[in-house]
Amino acid sequence: MGADTELRPLDLLERWLAYPGNERFRRRLLRNESEAVLERLARLEAGHAARAVMPTELPDWMAAPMVEPPGQIGPFRLAERIGQGGMGDVWRGERNDGLFEQTVAIKLIQGNMGPEAAKAFEAERRILARLNHPDIVRLIDGGITPDGLPYLIMEHVEGVPIDAAIGTLDLRARMMLFVSAVQAVQFAHGRLIAHADLKPSNILVDTEGRVRLPHFGISALLGGDDQRAPPLGAMTREYASPERRAGAPPSVQDDVYALGRLLAIALEGKDDPDLAAIAAKATAEQDARYDAAAELSGDVERWLQGLPVSARTDTAAYRVRKFVARHRIGVLASSLAVLALIGTTLFATISSIRAEAARKEAAARFEDARGTARYLLFTLMDRLEAQPNSLKLRKEVAEVAQHYLDRLSRAEGAAPEMRLEAARGLIRLAEAQGVPGLPNIAEPKRAAQSLSRALAIAQGTRDAGAPSIVVTALSYQARLAALVDHDATRAEQLINQAEAVASRSRVPPLLKARLLNDRATVVGFRDDYAKAAALAQQAEALVRDSKDLDAMLEHAKAADTYAEGVYYSQTPQAAIAPYRKALANYEAVRAAFPASRTAEERMERARWGLASTLLSLDRNAEALALLQEGHERVERMVAFDKDDLEAVRLLQIIGLDRAQATADTGDFQKAIALYKANIDGRRAWLARNPDENRRLRDLAIAVKSLGDVQARGGQVRAACATYAEFRGLVTQLSRRGNLAEMDLDYTLKHLEKDEALLCR
Repeated sequence: MGADTELRPLDLLERWLAYPGNERFRRRLLRNESEAVLERLARLEAGHAARAVMPTELPDWMAAPMVEPPGQIGPFRLAERIGQGGMGDVWRGERNDGLFEQTVAIKLIQGNMGPEAAKAFEAERRILARLNHPDIVRLIDGGITPDGLPYLIMEHVEGVPIDAAIGTLDLRARMMLFVSAVQAVQFAHGRLIAHADLKPSNILVDTEGRVRLPHFGISALLGGDDQRAPPLGAMTREYASPERRAGAPPSVQDDVYALGRLLAIALEGKDDPDLAAIAAKATAEQDARYDAAAELSGDVERWLQGLPVSARTDTAAYRVRKFVARHRIGVLASSLAVLALIGTTLFATISSIRAEAARKEAAARFEDARGTARYLLFTLMDRLEAQPNSLKLRKEVAEVAQHYLDRLSRAEGAAPEMRLEAARGLIRLAEAQGVPGLPNIAEPKRAAQSLSRALAIAQGTRDAGAPSIVVTALSYQARLAALVDHDATRAEQLINQAEAVASRSRVPPLLKARLLNDRATVVGFRDDYAKAAALAQQAEALVRDSKDLDAMLEHAKAADTYAEGVYYSQTPQAAIAPYRKALANYEAVRAAFPASRTAEERMERARWGLASTLLSLDRNAEALALLQEGHERVERMVAFDKDDLEAVRLLQIIGLDRAQATADTGDFQKAIALYKANIDGRRAWLARNPDENRRLRDLAIAVKSLGDVQARGGQVRAACATYAEFRGLVTQLSRRGNLAEMDLDYTLKHLEKDEALLCR
């Protein structure tokens, strides 16, 4: 369906709804429309879908609820209806449970709107819960009545629309109210929320003269997919931007446009060229419009201070006029002296004004951009971790923030600490891209590039915080070398560099513990597990008493690494107690930081370590129970965020041992089916990035295990074919130079024995 056929009926419907019952107007309106447009319009009018595409302000005959509202919701009695709209009715609620007096606003979905509107209400509830700002109406509660009516209970505001409130105010007072409204909208933008329907009736001024924004009913989470986007026509066209009216989704610039329309209303009857220019820029074409609400409010605040505004053409005469207006008394008192000295001082005055204003404006913009980037990279990234399917969004947020940090760090006169912020941002970006052991989208090459850039910045910066960034970047690079590329030599070189930096600088114990754990991993690749266990014990001692999330994670990891060292250097039986301790440590981290995805994933990895140890001791029932539990937990983690490929890989690892445990109980047919499904997943994993050695090795391990179970189940011919496939995979690893010593000791030697017995 073409855009005209889709958008034209919506426009016609809105125009027709403005004159309900006027058939003569309707016939004239539709006289020259095509059959396709008329057919689409008829469906919109007749069907329930019409309610999802109407403007937010509906005629009274369309807005009447089909379901009688309840008299009571929780402790609140519905006293009177105080508002109506396309999304629902708003009632004044009075608390009547005798505890205390309280008046609230209760918003009910209209009974004839169906499941999509109910989803919109749930989206509104989630959005409002995130907006904690004094000028945004506070959400108190929400839910669904026994009759199935979703509701929101909000702070009750006694006020009037902003266009009515400013009628008796002077221009300066009007602009102060306007700035408050813009700053509240900017607060929402900082949480990636666009309002999408700003208009006078959605901006109130309360009895204390304070701006309040009560309505985020069709707002949308910018860049995310966990909120319901507003329907195509859910807007008030008088305040909607041209791109929004054309069908584009909500954006920050749509709100800027609506605010510009509000500013134009506030200027009616007032002649001020600066404010008129600001309103014109706010409502200009998208490329010429303010990029953010903060820029709009900044210009109005400059007007309030008597400073030049960016919306006006910057000329010397304009700036002099602004200077004279700000210092009128001084200029008048000194007029004779000024006239006498005008020839020598005018140029200096103009230059001074321009330089000072430019300096202040540049500094303000610099700090705004810096603060926004910090908020995105750290505060918002941490909050998004608890949201489903947010990993890709977190990576995109990090990329956007990093773009600003990079520009700021290269700015003339940027302080060393600004460059370090850019380096920290690159490390945060690398974590989301592909640092092993953290939730990531499995892009290790891009992660390596980000780490190299961070390292270059930090190594070229003389600041007390630089060594910690250098050590962190080198540690992550070593982790990529060891666990992704299986290049133990390169990993060891990187750890040596990091330890050299740490030895001559003051770095936190956490980083020293991390390096010890990294080295333990590398010496394990060298098959020196006794040394790996000793290194892990040293790491554990460094961060034993810390309550910080990262330090607690490193402490638990040290216990896990120690258990693995004991398993291989002593006996599986001796490793059971250390593995139980590691699992208990991760459970403690998870209890202290329930929103941490990293803690959750590592806890399940520790559970798998304990289960695989029990499996090697033929304690199959215990092992299978743990593996089944772990598999179900990690399946939920993958469902929570399908882009977290670290969790996907963990699911493959646990699934492989679950297949082995099933075989050890004697059910070879089911076990082989589980193995084949697991191998199919690993092949698909490898196909996404065939050059990644870790994925090739993962597939080889699974293929070898399948061959062993086929042999145990009497499928000798199938086992020999599987062994041949495994040998081919090992040959590929060997050609790449990434065959670890433990592969030689524990895998190839066993293969030679098995083939000698079965496949001669």
